[in-house]
Amino acid sequence: MYSKIWYKAIDNNLDRKDVELLNILVKEKNFTDNEIDQFSKQLKVSTEEVRKRIVILRKKNIILKTNSSVINSVKVWNNYVYVFVKASLKPPVIGMDIEYPTGWSDMMKRIMKFQKQKKVDMLRVVHGLHGIGGWDLLFILTYNRADALVELFELLNKEGWITSAESFSPQEYKELYIFDPISVPTPEEFDVEVVDRLRTFEDEKYKSNG
Repeated sequence: MYSKIWYKAIDNNLDRKDVELLNILVKEKNFTDNEIDQFSKQLKVSTEEVRKRIVILRKKNIILKTNSSVINSVKVWNNYVYVFVKASLKPPVIGMDIEYPTGWSDMMKRIMKFQKQKKVDMLRVVHGLHGIGGWDLLFILTYNRADALVELFELLNKEGWITSAESFSPQEYKELYIFDPISVPTPEEFDVEVVDRLRTFEDEKYKSNG
């Protein structure tokens, strides 16, 4: 029964109907009566059972408590990973006759196309950082097999444009998620970067109004 259901799903006492419902909800936006009716037809269960399952999934924080179907990916995928990538691309250039960003959008499209060609279903988000923090791209991936990430990057490395990459996963503690590595400014840094700037801003505002 559980051959295609992941161990995190088992830990959260999900059955196949729950997983089928989550797959439907990923594509839906709201919980209207018409949608619930469609869910019940697709799942071949009553609308009352669909509503009951949604209530339980919300209590487990698997479906986030909003008016639309937002799934907590950390709860249902074995691995949820952020990957920062340094790419051998020129930084985007802003100019009157140059489309912004240059090269980055094409690269992201290539990555998603690459994923389809290789029949890899891991990349959920590919976001251009444009050199922020020394990184060029951010990948958000979900997957189940432990070796899947290694296999993906072995394929991507053969493309020849990745110069370095760093990955980390959110750590779950009760209902909180701790991201590692994490950095917090000291009170002194906060004073310099925030308080002093706010004070300067208020002084300039006062002078301009005076």
